Amino acid sequence: MKGLFAWVGFKQTSVEYRREERSAGTTKWRYWSLWNFALDGITGSSTVLLRVWTYIGAVIALISLIYAAWLVFRTIIQGNEVPGYASLMVAILFLGAMNVAATGILGEYVGRIYNEVRNRPLYLVRETHGMPRYNQERDQWSVASITASKKSKQSTGGSGRAEAS
Repeated sequence: MKGLFAWVGFKQTSVEYRREERSAGTTKWRYWSLWNFALDGITGSSTVLLRVWTYIGAVIALISLIYAAWLVFRTIIQGNEVPGYASLMVAILFLGAMNVAATGILGEYVGRIYNEVRNRPLYLVRETHGMPRYNQERDQWSVASITASKKSKQSTGGSGRAEAS
């Protein structure tokens, strides 16, 4: 709820108070329920955790490339003590890192899809001054927008549809 209130843009202030002791019974919230509630709040309002996996995959890929270079260097200098070890390790580490990075990138896309599906507007307007109002039930702009657009010779985006109907 706190994330939703902050997103909507309501004016906020702090109110200090002294919480009284619980008068009866004990809370029904257990630690596991509180943890799940916190995770819902974090994942419901942010895609940061999805982006983290992209970075983790990139770091693992970088580490695997450094390790691969070290293995190749060691194999050239000291010889090959176990045949196929260097190439197998390089392939496994690098492809594993690419899988993690690809999962993070797919997670980014899923997060963007999730943001679109929530159908939240891109912005909210606290006050309007002389702007037309759109009636969703009748699928037309208000009469005020028609007169405003005729007087000012500016298109309000919906005046043509309102005049045609």
